Amino acid sequence: MANTMHDLAGPLVQQTLIPPAAAGDATASRVVFMAPFTCKVRSVTIVPAAGITGQATNNFNLNLINRGVDGASSTEVANRDYGSGTNETAYTRRVLYQPATPLSLAAGACLDLQRELVGTGLAMPAILVVVEYEAA
Repeated sequence: MANTMHDLAGPLVQQTLIPPAAAGDATASRVVFMAPFTCKVRSVTIVPAAGITGQATNNFNLNLINRGVDGASSTEVANRDYGSGTNETAYTRRVLYQPATPLSLAAGACLDLQRELVGTGLAMPAILVVVEYEAA
C-alpha cells in the first residue's frame, strides 16, 4: 500500500500552463517543475495551444533549464529554437526532453522553461508543459 506519493509505482506527471507571449516580449523564465522529493525526470513534453511557424531572423527559443535546489544553477538540459523550418502544430505533443538516462533531481530542485527572445521575436501561444518523473 502506498503511504506517500513517491511510494506509487510507475511514473508521475505534473502539468504546467505557460501563458502566451507577444512577439516583442523580453526573455522570461517560468518554473515548470519543483521536485517534491528526490526523483528522476523521464521526459518533458510541450503542447502548444496554437501553431508556431518558425522564422529565419525574428523568433524565440525554448530552453529547459535545471536551476538546482538554490536556484543558482543555469544548466540548460534541452532547447528548441524556432528558426525557419521549425514549426509546431496546435494541440500536438512535442518531446522537448527525453534523455536515455533520466535526470536526477534533489528534493526542491527546479526546472524552468525560458522563452528566449531572438531579434524582434515571434509570438508564442500558451503552452502546456508535461513533466513525467519517478522516485529515485
